[in-house]
Amino acid sequence: MRRDSVTLDVSNVSWLERGGDPQQPALSVEVEEDLSALRRRLHDDGPVDVEDLDVTFRFHGSPEDATGVMAITDRLTGEFVLEVNTPGSSVVEFVKAARRYAEQTDGDARFRTRVTADGETLVDLEKRTLLVYAEDGELLRQHSLIPSGVEI
Repeated sequence: MRRDSVTLDVSNVSWLERGGDPQQPALSVEVEEDLSALRRRLHDDGPVDVEDLDVTFRFHGSPEDATGVMAITDRLTGEFVLEVNTPGSSVVEFVKAARRYAEQTDGDARFRTRVTADGETLVDLEKRTLLVYAEDGELLRQHSLIPSGVEI
């Protein structure tokens, strides 16, 4: 699956700047090409448990002005389910909104990620953790969502 056949929309983050009521930040991923590889990754040995999927981001360059790659991976195997090119500024804004959402709602899930294709929802996740990495693979804690009490 090519990254250019996958698009990402970041939503429910503008309330933070406007000072409105908190809304759960969301990542909406739309897959626009042959789904056979994605379906195989999600269902090859039976359906993947959404609890075993992680959302990560890796910058290509400095966080202030870089793009990067958002990925959904299988935590047990380390395999990529999908990847999508993403502006780094969107991720920084998204993480800020997710942190504030959790603070203001005492919610367990800080953000939602939904993967769709042709109107069909393939993956629907609520997550508390989003690990953000520098270009060299270093974990950027200040840009990541890491629940308290979790050691990494």
